[in-house]
Amino acid sequence: MICPNIRHVWSIRLGQLASEFMTEDGRYAGDRDELREAFELAYRIGRDGLSAGAPEGSTDLYGVITSGRQPVGIGAVWWGLAFPESAAPKTEGKWRVADPPGGACDVGGSFLAITKYSKNPEAAYKFITWLQSPENQVKAFTEMSLFPSSPRSFTRPEMREPRPFYGGQRTINDPGKVTLQVAVQQLNGLYTTDQSMVIAGALMSVIPLIGVFLIGSRHFIANLAAGSMKFRRSTRVVPPFDAQSSHLR
Repeated sequence: MICPNIRHVWSIRLGQLASEFMTEDGRYAGDRDELREAFELAYRIGRDGLSAGAPEGSTDLYGVITSGRQPVGIGAVWWGLAFPESAAPKTEGKWRVADPPGGACDVGGSFLAITKYSKNPEAAYKFITWLQSPENQVKAFTEMSLFPSSPRSFTRPEMREPRPFYGGQRTINDPGKVTLQVAVQQLNGLYTTDQSMVIAGALMSVIPLIGVFLIGSRHFIANLAAGSMKFRRSTRVVPPFDAQSSHLR
């Protein structure tokens, strides 16, 4: 098993797409090939027996982790604390964190808001500001596995501490320091994509590879030519017939 249910696969793959069923200006976009492929992927997971069949919101979601039927999960940071760390504490040290196939995805999130009916919106805003400060977001991560939204949080040493449950792995990377390929992938927006920026970024990401290829090819050809010259100098051509006896050698 690789997932709790096929709905999980569908929602994750859907969240990896630049847009879903509607465009930003209200046009229907649900007939795209990439949506059909996401649906067919979820279908194949169920058909091939790779889904545990655990309904969303049920205790079976914990059971498939405890029993070892689901050895991998794709989800938010809190998924690790809510499921393997809580449901299977004896598996400490056997888990690792990695990027999901297909890249990051957006399947929702949380937010705080102040309504117009608030009797003291200024105090409410101050409370939210304090609650969501970089320092408190670090505490929320270390204590409840809630991923920080403040870039300043990632500069704190607590975010780089090895995680014993994950074999001593440092599970958090600085989001401001990514490879060029990852940065290009992040140019895809939920509703719109600046294609010119994506193309420019893609070209920038392959230029170093082209340079390495050209340099490597140059050295390869030079070494091949040098080996050929060395072979020619060390080889003596023997005529097929003896000039005196006229016999084959």
